[in-house]
Amino acid sequence: MSYENQEVSRFSGEPVECYRFTIGGDSWFYTSADREIVLPMGTFTPEIIQRGEQDLSQEDTAGSIEIRVARTNPVAALYIPFVPTSAPYISVYRAHRAYEEEAVTIFVGRITSVKFQGSEAILTCSPISQSIDRRFPSLTYQTQCNWTLYSPPCGVDKNAYKDEILISEIDGNDLISGDFSLREDGWFTAGWIKRSNGDVRFIVDHVGDRVTLMNPFVEIESLETVGAYAGCDRLESTCDVKFGNLLRHLGFSRIPSRNPHEGRFF
Repeated sequence: MSYENQEVSRFSGEPVECYRFTIGGDSWFYTSADREIVLPMGTFTPEIIQRGEQDLSQEDTAGSIEIRVARTNPVAALYIPFVPTSAPYISVYRAHRAYEEEAVTIFVGRITSVKFQGSEAILTCSPISQSIDRRFPSLTYQTQCNWTLYSPPCGVDKNAYKDEILISEIDGNDLISGDFSLREDGWFTAGWIKRSNGDVRFIVDHVGDRVTLMNPFVEIESLETVGAYAGCDRLESTCDVKFGNLLRHLGFSRIPSRNPHEGRFF
């Protein structure tokens, strides 16, 4: 019997829902069933998890769902020390116990907020379609470059500005390594650190053998090798001297400092 036949059957349908969370190189597979469910996209293990009805209103939250898990759940635990730099993706599948060869995707989105209530964590998930509706700002008349570093319009190859760093010590939000001191102070400021599992953290400061992260890594240990990418303050001088990319710099460093609408000109 196919999925479609079971779905419309009055008596033989045994629906279950499966949830896949993904962030960086890590994935978690859960199901509301009382046993493992093996689908083409992976093996889903039983977990205390349930979701609410999908919001079908005309509000900004249209299409969103709430998923409840134990506050000790690994996905919820990502939000206990700080908000992750990138939101986990979630896919929800509907299948039937007697026919696990096929499943239907009923929701794809990202976690947009997490709220802890007692022993539970409530994950608010917005559909991926909301990203399409988001309004992006246009180019701005400003001193700093409008392009994001290493983006296609910027044109700088990030691999050419990546250093392999062997971490010797971890001090809260700081990573310490003699490899950092091989670069001048500030070289990595506004860049980022990337682990082998894809986890990324933004660098807010670099002095000597120490960089300060916006948020600390979870379960990182010393003697781990990470990738460190150079940062950019988006100024014309930095684009020219550090990256040799002045032709692509889209900033306006010669904006008059005097406001023509204020004061007198003589």
